[in-house]
Amino acid sequence: MPNIAYNGGSARPEILLFCVMAFSTLQSGQSLAVPSWENTLNNTIVTQNQVLDFVYSPCSEDKQARARKANLLKLNEIASLKENWNSYGASPFSPKLLETARRIIIGLSIQPEVFPTADDSIQIEYDGPQGSYLEIQITENSKFEVLQIDKDGHESVMHVVADISALDQVVRKFYGSTLS
Repeated sequence: MPNIAYNGGSARPEILLFCVMAFSTLQSGQSLAVPSWENTLNNTIVTQNQVLDFVYSPCSEDKQARARKANLLKLNEIASLKENWNSYGASPFSPKLLETARRIIIGLSIQPEVFPTADDSIQIEYDGPQGSYLEIQITENSKFEVLQIDKDGHESVMHVVADISALDQVVRKFYGSTLS
């Protein structure tokens, strides 16, 4: 199997996949033992930021990759929110919801803005052309609520199956492109 270049080094694709999956389980400041890039019998200790640096290396980083990295870091900040984080009694977010949000952020081809809500959801938003707007509420449910406002101010609400490819298709359609 060919290696994948990163920050001047290389790794097998299964190591890259391991790092992406491991990232979603790491909390800020934690480290993780992963197979060494050079010798899979040895382990290398890496931090969450090193995983991000590996996954989104400068040699392949583009605007969406930088936005994805920033969104994953923002989800880590959201994960650290404590009881009453908004001064109105909001609860911390569940690990299940945070994992769902991480998987969605990793899978979306166009990156959103990410916000915590007091309704036990994570909201992702897109500002489109001519004042159009798309908002998706990520919850632990099997369907997500999607609000879309077109350039004329007309609102529509739909429910989308909690599936990364379905959400990505909604976002691409919002921006006028289709999945290839």
